[in-house]
Amino acid sequence: MTVPIDCRLVGTWRITEADLWDHGYLDLCGPATLVIQDDGHGAIAFGALQAGLEPVVNSRRSFADDQEARILIAPP
Repeated sequence: MTVPIDCRLVGTWRITEADLWDHGYLDLCGPATLVIQDDGHGAIAFGALQAGLEPVVNSRRSFADDQEARILIAPP
C-alpha cells in the first residue's frame, strides 16, 4: 500500500482525547502520539502502550472513507 506524499494524515499527531481513557492515563509514560509515515506504516503510544502500525487493505472500504473516530488527534 502506498500513501500519496501529500496525504493530510501523514505526520506526527498528538492524541488529546479518547473514549475509554482520561487525559492522565493517555500521557502516563510520555505524550500520547500517533505517527503515520508516508509508506503507510506508523506507531502509536499512549498510557503504557507502544505499538507499531502496519497498513491493511480492506476490500469493503478505504481508510480515507472511515468517518468514525475513536480517539481525537491534533497536530503537536
